[in-house]
Amino acid sequence: MSVPCDRQLFRLALASVMTASMVLALGAQDVRVRVAPSLLVPLADTGTYGVGGGGSFVMDMDLLGFLAPYAGGDLSYVSMTADDFDGSLTLATGGAGLGVFLFPLPRLKLAASGGSGVYVGSYTDPERESAMVGNVF
Repeated sequence: MSVPCDRQLFRLALASVMTASMVLALGAQDVRVRVAPSLLVPLADTGTYGVGGGGSFVMDMDLLGFLAPYAGGDLSYVSMTADDFDGSLTLATGGAGLGVFLFPLPRLKLAASGGSGVYVGSYTDPERESAMVGNVF
């Protein structure tokens, strides 16, 4: 019974974020949307982790000549190569922040920003049971 409620809540949150983004973008000087695939190649722990992949989405905009709010997220999947770890690792992150910028010289932009977000991950252990992890950053 909780799944339909969770889906409705997700749809409402997604519609709210999209509406707020469109309203803010109307008054923005510059709006950027970046969507990119990712390839994850382990450099350490190659006996445990295999090659993985995912994608990311980032939207940012310049407002009022000095503010630069942004929001983004990504989803990644990593395969496991260890014999005793027959499973997978899935990570999802999302965050938002605010930055400021100025142009000390034409075509030279100085910017600083800070933000926060959350990450959620799940992995499957050898007994095929899923475990969830997550934190705020």
